[in-house]
Amino acid sequence: FSVSWVYCVQWMTVLPLQLVTAAMTVRYWTNANPDIFVAVFFVVIMVINMFGAKGYAEAEFLFNICKVLMIAGFVILGIAINCGGAGTSGYIGAKYWHSPGSFAAGFKGVCYVFCYAAFSYGGIEVMVLTASEQENPRKSIPNACKKVIYRILLIYMLTTIIVCFLVPYNSNELMGSSGESASHASPLVIAVASHGVKIVPHIINAVILISVISVGNSSMYSAPRLLLSLSEQGYAPKFLNYVDRQGRPLICFAITLLVALIAFVAASDAEEDIFAWLLAISGLSQIFIWTS
Repeated sequence: FSVSWVYCVQWMTVLPLQLVTAAMTVRYWTNANPDIFVAVFFVVIMVINMFGAKGYAEAEFLFNICKVLMIAGFVILGIAINCGGAGTSGYIGAKYWHSPGSFAAGFKGVCYVFCYAAFSYGGIEVMVLTASEQENPRKSIPNACKKVIYRILLIYMLTTIIVCFLVPYNSNELMGSSGESASHASPLVIAVASHGVKIVPHIINAVILISVISVGNSSMYSAPRLLLSLSEQGYAPKFLNYVDRQGRPLICFAITLLVALIAFVAASDAEEDIFAWLLAISGLSQIFIWTS
């Protein structure tokens, strides 16, 4: 019972987190009120999910094409920058691993980052939630599961290693830095932009924005169905198990959208703190769920 509710709350937290993240990502281009962008992405995700499982699947197909192409391009460009074949920094090699060094905060730093990593790696189990709305789940789910290891190695591990070769941990451009040049840009953007490469950082930032919307879209698909499942099992009020003719749990859908309104605090001065708290709640929830 408790694990089920933690998992449901975790996905409900992801949606406002991604909306806040999207608003922060857009700040790479403009300092306009972030609530404007929160509202835009809120509507986009809501409209996609109003088309049910088909709308979710089609949107994710397009989002994933963009992500895969960007990751492939980033890996190639990152290696070129590190070897001195692109950018203005010349050969970098393992320079930042020696100065300022790696694992700067020791074991405490590893634990801190582990919470963030848990959020990133979590969510691979979402494919199982789609079983009841697939034509042939016995074939498609095992096929998707087998590809998870490649996603972890190529999309997560490889890109993270390349970023570590190109961005020192004490960079003034990283979020949370006390430097005047501190930004809200992704480390992938900083990894390219800080070495004199033009235009490409904007493309990477645009795809990161698409990726953020993609995770929010997954959250909007998963959270209502988890809440519906809790209701059907007697762990939540029965009125929540209403499903329309298109298979959409509309009441659960509405409750998830209400929780997502937390994202409209993005315009406050505590934006980074709110981002950190939402990420911590989601990441720790993933750790508790996978442990249990």
